[in-house]
Amino acid sequence: MQMALTRMQQLIRALSPAPGYTPTDLPGVTLLYSEHDVARTPLMYSPSITVIVQGTKIGHLGTHRVFYGEGHYLVQTLPVPFECETFASPDAPMMGVSIALRPELMSDILVRLSDITPAHPTVRPTAPMSAVHLDNHMADNVIRLLECLHDPILQAVVGQSRVIEVILDVLRGEQGHAIQALLHHQGPFSRLTKALQYLHAHYEEPLNIQTLACHVNMSASTFHHQFKRLICTSPLQYLKQIRLLKARMLLSQDRLPVSHVAEAVGYKSPSQFSREYKRYFGVPPNDDRQSAGSAVRPSL
Repeated sequence: MQMALTRMQQLIRALSPAPGYTPTDLPGVTLLYSEHDVARTPLMYSPSITVIVQGTKIGHLGTHRVFYGEGHYLVQTLPVPFECETFASPDAPMMGVSIALRPELMSDILVRLSDITPAHPTVRPTAPMSAVHLDNHMADNVIRLLECLHDPILQAVVGQSRVIEVILDVLRGEQGHAIQALLHHQGPFSRLTKALQYLHAHYEEPLNIQTLACHVNMSASTFHHQFKRLICTSPLQYLKQIRLLKARMLLSQDRLPVSHVAEAVGYKSPSQFSREYKRYFGVPPNDDRQSAGSAVRPSL
């Protein structure tokens, strides 16, 4: 395994990734790179598989800690705000590759598997994010994926197939049932995914639990219970976190006044927005413009 990790490190270094997240020419494939520790900070991952080939990352989801360091991959099945810290140095930078579980790609995989997997496999308890040890077979397929990023012709012809190979390895792994639930839109995942999609499309509007519960045909109490059980936070707290993360992206991309950003993400009171922003990120919005973009991953 160490030889495989060394090869992955060489392949990522040769692509000269920028600090943070570097998109590749292969849709949904992103490189991660950091030469310095990053303090615990709020962020969000879209549904994805993130393989760490060097360095250490620790995610904090509610009271849960998720370690995904060298030789691990993180399976993220729902877009959940969490806090993450990174441990790295110039001599041993954190390096990794992330594969987005894009809806069109997952639909394609579902069609390919429809004749050989049950339409409704047994639903096991799932978590929105879990870390798994990388095995030798998946390591080989991650290497093949990284190698094709160095060859534009190979990438264009077989790049998507290399991505699917890695996802199929995850399907066969200990968190495969979580990907199955995502593929088949099963159980609580189905309704919560629908609720999250609605929430992300309407986060700037006045929303309440009753509105979200009605959208997925659940009672408010059942919806609140299922949401908090899987996402580790309440629906309204999740909404607030989404608004603040969206605001951070706006601050990094534009010179809009803070009051305009607050209004754009659904806040009626700029002073309340500033208070909650500082409480969440540790700095006032005006002081956070320079570093705002680096901590926010694209969300669902």
